[in-house]
Amino acid sequence: MIGNRRKRISLSLLTWGLVATLSSACSIQARDAEIITDIPQAVEVITVQMEPVLDRYGLAGTLQSMKEAVVSFEVDGRVTETLVQAGDVVKAGDVLASLDASNYKFQLNRAEAAIGQAEASVRQAEASVAAAAVGVETAQQSRDVLSKNGEALTQEAFRMAAYDLNKAESRFEAGSASESDLNNARLAFKQAETNYLNAKAQSNQSSSGVTSAEATLAQARAGLEQARAAHREALVVRDQAQLAVEKSSLASPIEGVVLEKIVSAWQLTGGGQPAYRIGDITQLKVVLPVPDQEIRKWSVGQEVALTLYGESRTGAVKNVYPTTNSSSGSVNVEVLVPNPNADWLPGQVVKAARTSTGEAGILVPIEAVVSTGSKPYVFKKVDGKALKTNVTLGELTNNRLHLTSGLSPGDQIVTKGAYKLFDGDSIATSEERAK
Repeated sequence: MIGNRRKRISLSLLTWGLVATLSSACSIQARDAEIITDIPQAVEVITVQMEPVLDRYGLAGTLQSMKEAVVSFEVDGRVTETLVQAGDVVKAGDVLASLDASNYKFQLNRAEAAIGQAEASVRQAEASVAAAAVGVETAQQSRDVLSKNGEALTQEAFRMAAYDLNKAESRFEAGSASESDLNNARLAFKQAETNYLNAKAQSNQSSSGVTSAEATLAQARAGLEQARAAHREALVVRDQAQLAVEKSSLASPIEGVVLEKIVSAWQLTGGGQPAYRIGDITQLKVVLPVPDQEIRKWSVGQEVALTLYGESRTGAVKNVYPTTNSSSGSVNVEVLVPNPNADWLPGQVVKAARTSTGEAGILVPIEAVVSTGSKPYVFKKVDGKALKTNVTLGELTNNRLHLTSGLSPGDQIVTKGAYKLFDGDSIATSEERAK
């Protein structure tokens, strides 16, 4: 009996010991959990403010280069080399490709030879003009000498012979002169008349020589003009051949990026056939088809929110087209898109929303809103604690949600780290934890 009693006492003491040990361990764990719970969780917070709200539109458009050029050779030929590829950056004046210019160089050499011949012809014609001018001057001098000396003198001698003849005839009739004297006077008159007529004929002949020399001069001058015209034509042919040689190299008219390479080496190409497409993509544009009932809300200079694969940018309206699209009835709106790093590319499709004029609201990042339950909520930061706050969602624009209720301007809310929080958790920013 006594032994059984001792056994029961020993078991009771052991039980109480175990209970005491377990109670002590639980108390330590509770204190440790309380210490762990009091450590603030690291989060990022923002202070919400009223902002312009974006109108939500299901608008999309294809990005295009603001400045673009389709570059073509201006002459025909075979492409010998292409120096740039699609994606290469080029400057204005950079050579893109070249043609086989051997035929154009041959034509240039022929044109240079023709210029030499034309210049020789001009010099020969100038010499002919100079010689003809001398001939005219000589003929004029000869005519003047004969006219002043020969014709004038013989005319005076003829007049005196006629006077002497009349005088001899009067004296013969009066009997004071013999028949021999009369015959001598008649012979002298006849000789003087012959001399005068000969001198006059020579004078007329010298005038004809002047006329002939002047005709020769006119013909020489005409030949000179023809030679000069042939020289000018040869210069034009040379310039055309030179231009063809120069145009056998295709240069970029603008600075930009090679958007498309169309031509290939050893390909025959014609003047005007596209070879490259080059665009300046540091600034892009997109044409948005806006429903006609909304077009009055759009104006030049208005900001437009653009989204591409989650990245957002702000563009500006450059032009509102004055007519509707015949197929859809929408109105095109051209929007300028900044692209300083050239990381958005022509051909990509962007989504767009117009900035509202007047309406404002609270916009928060998507990650700030927790939607795991029946009602979406955010965590406000109040006195270092996470305060679960139900919110009402509006539209989603540019990866930000418009909250129509639940928050006020100046509230601080958790952005990163919201999904791991519970209501009442201690929270702190990285700056606060560092202190």
